This record gives sequence, C-alpha cells and structure tokens, in this order.
Amino acid sequence: HFTWFFWLSCISFAMVHWSNYDEGTSAAVIPMLLPQFVAGVNWAFARMRFGLRASILLHAAANGILVVPAVIIG
Repeated sequence: HFTWFFWLSCISFAMVHWSNYDEGTSAAVIPMLLPQFVAGVNWAFARMRFGLRASILLHAAANGILVVPAVIIG
C-alpha cells in the first residue's frame, strides 16, 4: 500500500496549499497547484532516500528562496 500512500500524500501536500490562492475558480486554481505537487513528489523522495531532516531542509530552503527576497524588497 506504500505506492497509494506516497501519491495520496503528494496530492494532499498540494491541496494544503490551496488556500494560497484567493482568486479564481477551482478550475483555475488546480493547475496552479502543480508546482506544489511536484515539490511534494521531490520532498517525499528525499524523505525516503535521505530522511525526514533532508525533506524539511529542502522545504525550508524553497520557502526561504521566495520569502526572504519578498521581505527584503518590501
């Protein structure tokens, strides 16, 4: 059942980020969740291969790449 859990957790990761998008209909938001789904797949792989710490660090780094410049710029 691991395969089902893997893909469902990746889909769940993307769906958790649904609230990041206020505008648009569901049909417009679903394609915007594709990057979160791909990230979820990558981080799930990192979790399996290198451990939970690696997955958490990758997620923090990805957030930092986007958040830090936004905070600095204003």
